Amino acid sequence: MVLLTATQRPMQVQLVGEQAAVAHFQLKNLFHVDVTNCNVCTIYGGGAPESLAQLLPRVRQVTLTSNTLKSWRDALLLCEYLPALSQLDLSNNPLDVADDELRVLAQTARYPKMRSVAVNYCQLEWRHACALLRIFTGLEELHMCNNSVSVIECACEPRQACLAHASTLRVLNLDCNAFSAWEQAWRLAAAPHLQSLMLTGNNLHQVLWLPAPEFTELQELSLTGNTFSTWESIADLDRFPALARLRLRPEFTQGAGGRQARAVVIALIGRLAVLNGSPISPQERQSAESLSVTLLLKQQQQGTKQTRIHRLAEEQQRQQQQQQQSGAAAKVQSLSGSAGLVHVTLQCNAPSATAPGVQLRALPCAATVQSVKAMARRLFGVPAGQRLQVYLKEGGSRGAVIGGQPQLLDDDACELWRCGVATSDVLLVEEAS
Repeated sequence: MVLLTATQRPMQVQLVGEQAAVAHFQLKNLFHVDVTNCNVCTIYGGGAPESLAQLLPRVRQVTLTSNTLKSWRDALLLCEYLPALSQLDLSNNPLDVADDELRVLAQTARYPKMRSVAVNYCQLEWRHACALLRIFTGLEELHMCNNSVSVIECACEPRQACLAHASTLRVLNLDCNAFSAWEQAWRLAAAPHLQSLMLTGNNLHQVLWLPAPEFTELQELSLTGNTFSTWESIADLDRFPALARLRLRPEFTQGAGGRQARAVVIALIGRLAVLNGSPISPQERQSAESLSVTLLLKQQQQGTKQTRIHRLAEEQQRQQQQQQQSGAAAKVQSLSGSAGLVHVTLQCNAPSATAPGVQLRALPCAATVQSVKAMARRLFGVPAGQRLQVYLKEGGSRGAVIGGQPQLLDDDACELWRCGVATSDVLLVEEAS
């Protein structure tokens, strides 16, 4: 093999004493070749490709980052020379951005064994990605960070056909490109099995759920470093059916900064399991939803976009109403049960009583006020001719509601449950004036 330096000086690489070299360096067991920043500008074979394949049969990964490689054809020679090659990193090389060479290669060259390709910092556009997807028919990961991708379309193919060759694509990294419209990013949904999409450091200002195609299998999304300005601008993330992992650190706060911002994102996206690399526990989700309902609804005005937090607030309100209704029904049921008992405190303060004091009694709910007076005469020794009055003083939280003011029970024939007497209440027995 011969390498040309940046000054076009050929540098021949020759292995002397193959048996000794293989025995010493164990080249047959080499899996990764890294020639980063070595000023490599071209690659071509100085002999039969089979000789290199026999020497390096297990090399699966080649890193050519930060060299001066220009020709796509030279770069693809490695796929012919190394039979086990499945990962190729060509980042930060001045690769030819003209259409001619790569388009011709896309029509003829096919390398189905390649699984991961990185072409970061190469000033490429989406048309170059289309060609790579045609060449590497089994590609699972494509990394195109810090390039010039702004639109998802190719002049030589229809819009959706650009991703028709991406049936095996699982990971697409488009960090730090030039996206400004979410409609362009949405076109990536045409990749049927895309699971991880990275769009960090673009200029997106809103996430929208649009008609087909849809991100049916997208599980991981990175949106940190974009220009979102409101919580409503990311609310549609809740509609992604498989989204479980998200990286998003919004620069806006809307009154929710730090941990509160994390809580709002968790509350907005119901299926989210991991946020910024940190798992979301059931306890954290419950507290985040409760906090977000209180925090955001104070600041959102009428007519704003309905988010998951609005739905949570409506559901919370319905549950509170149901609890209040069920509590009231239970109270009425407990009071209206004629065969039931109420445990009350009888307190007699009558001056004529020979044994005034307090007695705890279990009374039938159907007992009348008159029967309570008769019981009080026997228990506290009130003379038969003395007229009595019975007052209801509600106990516990019921008493707090009415301010603790006793209520006169002036109907002797009224049953206790109809008078509102319940367990833990106090019946005060006084002399009638």
